[in-house]
Amino acid sequence: MKSYIIGALMIVATLLAAGVVNAMTIGTPTLGGSGQERGVTVTSTFTVSDSTLSVNTTASVTFTLTSNSGYSTVFADNNSSSRVINSWDGSQQTFTVRAFVPLNHDAVDGNLNEAALQIGTISNNRDSSTASIQMQAANHLELDKIEVSIGGKTKTLDDGDEFKDVQIGDDMTIEITAENTFDEDDSDGDMTDVEFRAEVDDSDFDVDEDDEVDIDADEKETISFDNLEINEDVSDGNYDLDITVDGTDENGARHGEAATIELNVERESHEISLRSVTLTKSTVSCTDATTDLSVRIANTGKHDEDDVTIAVQNSALGLNQRVTGLSVDEDESTTRTLSLRPKVDKAGSYTLDVIAYWEGSIESDRDTATLTVSDCSSTSGTTGSTTTGSTGGTTPTGSTVVVTQPTTPTQPTGTQGVPRVSVSSKQTDYTVPLLVVGIIVAGIVLVLLVVMLTRGKPQPA
Repeated sequence: MKSYIIGALMIVATLLAAGVVNAMTIGTPTLGGSGQERGVTVTSTFTVSDSTLSVNTTASVTFTLTSNSGYSTVFADNNSSSRVINSWDGSQQTFTVRAFVPLNHDAVDGNLNEAALQIGTISNNRDSSTASIQMQAANHLELDKIEVSIGGKTKTLDDGDEFKDVQIGDDMTIEITAENTFDEDDSDGDMTDVEFRAEVDDSDFDVDEDDEVDIDADEKETISFDNLEINEDVSDGNYDLDITVDGTDENGARHGEAATIELNVERESHEISLRSVTLTKSTVSCTDATTDLSVRIANTGKHDEDDVTIAVQNSALGLNQRVTGLSVDEDESTTRTLSLRPKVDKAGSYTLDVIAYWEGSIESDRDTATLTVSDCSSTSGTTGSTTTGSTGGTTPTGSTVVVTQPTTPTQPTGTQGVPRVSVSSKQTDYTVPLLVVGIIVAGIVLVLLVVMLTRGKPQPA
């Protein structure tokens, strides 16, 4: 029994001793601040106390500073890394530390938050208690502007703001402007390969974009992430869009900023969305009057649908075609092809209305496609031209041949007048042959007259 009591007392004594040992309190000095420039020496104070000491129970305690390379941290009163308190009664004591702010001291932590970073520790030889030494320097890379466009709405947002009423299928654009706030005369202020990043930490939310640019001192640069889409796999709820800009100056100091925008996604109870509308041929004619329209739809609502209709319409082309009775489960998509034979009697460019319905007739979404009808009428060369008057004139192809009488006809002696004929260059010229025939006919007539007259005279006795 006594052994158990002794053991318990020893445990209590140990715990009490531990309490005594850990009664030392050491403050945390923070050197610099959010506006602190680099390359200078700065100071800060901290306090120490020990509740286990008193006037009747004193101790000599040594405090020691350790720090990372380049900071040269010392006690300001003795320019040393150690400081001794003799016969200390545990009452609060204040010390001043001094350190150099190196040119490569980071302005932000691992999450790109402006912060004081630990550069060393304070320890003592009395117990195991320690404290950190921290330093902060100016951040010179800032988010100047965040502009988000979703579903046709554009908002300029700050850290913590919300973009409400985001719909499945909406297109999204994120435009980020960052500013290098170093003075333009600072030779070490330029930043190369500054990373811009936009990310939603959700496997269904397909946004994970980054790009890099250089930003000179006292300059701004803008990066745009385009053609992003809120896809059908995204459920109702709030999503964090993390925007960051991260870079280092020419001395290797890290700068940057982070912001979080909340996207509030709201899915309709019933919704059929048109994902794509594509014509296999965008031009038809009287000799090739058919084309196919491929339509991809997605169920972006909260329920399965079993009576989905796709319609394509244009009254001028005589089109009013439908595919009915389609079943599309939640988060699923399907594609249907409609064969079109529009009217082609009037050339022009026509807009086809493509409409998606749920429950057969309740319109959910619409899109358009452009169909061109080419001119089917034939074209010909110049018509209606004529050539008249002189022989050997030229008439264009398809022109009219005109025969005219000369103004003053010339007739050979003893012959009948023969008309002159004017034709196109593509017709045979019969003028000379007709003249020859006329002369021959006239000669024959004269011979016949002579013979008849001769036969009519009386014969001599």
